[in-house]
Amino acid sequence: MVSIIKKYFTGPTRRKKMGVFAIFVLFSFFMWFLIKLSKNYTYKISFDVDYKNIPEEKILLSKPVKTLDVIVNATGFKIFNYNLFKKNLDIDLSGYDDPGRGFYILEDDLEEEIGNQYSDLTLRRVLADTVHIQFGINKQKYVKVVPKLTLNFSSDYELYDEIKVTPDSIWILGPENIVDTIAKLNTVEYKADNISNNLDATLDIDIPLPLSLEEISYETKKVEITAKVEKFSEKMIEVPVTVKKVPEKLSVRTFPPAVNVLVKTALKDLKNISVEDFMVSCDFNEEAEGKLKLKLEKSPDIQGEIKLQTNEVEFLVKKQ
Repeated sequence: MVSIIKKYFTGPTRRKKMGVFAIFVLFSFFMWFLIKLSKNYTYKISFDVDYKNIPEEKILLSKPVKTLDVIVNATGFKIFNYNLFKKNLDIDLSGYDDPGRGFYILEDDLEEEIGNQYSDLTLRRVLADTVHIQFGINKQKYVKVVPKLTLNFSSDYELYDEIKVTPDSIWILGPENIVDTIAKLNTVEYKADNISNNLDATLDIDIPLPLSLEEISYETKKVEITAKVEKFSEKMIEVPVTVKKVPEKLSVRTFPPAVNVLVKTALKDLKNISVEDFMVSCDFNEEAEGKLKLKLEKSPDIQGEIKLQTNEVEFLVKKQ
């Protein structure tokens, strides 16, 4: 007998016979597997729980179970399918009332939900006596976003206008007790060196714990910052001094008759600024210790700095 088997596996058709034998073994295993799956078993399976129909003005405060384990009786085919493709169990919360301290979904109600959604299973037991649910007020609030920036400009370059944040405020939604504590939101820190071009960057909003938890939702979690950057320069403009409220029959001459005004602004604007854009005046009635205090009464509206180089002048009065 041994010699016959040996001859079977060592003959000239060895490979062909081995292939036939392997197919036979695989087929036998497959048939055995199908027979096993056709039998009924008592087994534990898990559902991912989805809570449906939460009132719009409310939010779940507590953290109810996200997975529900149950003992079922079903064929091996069904159990294999349930384990391979995890199923969701929808729990409808529209029919429950929260008196303020929360409420419990009882085991009987859970069994009813499972039976309605998965009638092909014979439910033996739910491995949770109850599921605790608690609602809170769902509050919406408009919160300012503040950019956190460290900017270093190249020589002679500066911001030409204010930094714009878009959006500069966002809506947040969540439990009232948490939302009420949020006065503002910062962006993550943004650093830039040797800046000589316009700013344009997208920044994440810095959302620290516990504000990053799922119960808080944000209109957006990113903002854009933009700003114009220009090369700045400066020049000195000599402006005549105008004396006001001089009595009749008197003439007043100031020393010096004109004063310097320092103008620092964007180079593109500086070339268009002239002495006609300024007026430096003083009030004759406000004389103090033989001097008149100067006031920059008129100046162009620019992004930059305008500064009088002299705050007061001496004067000489003559009768006409």
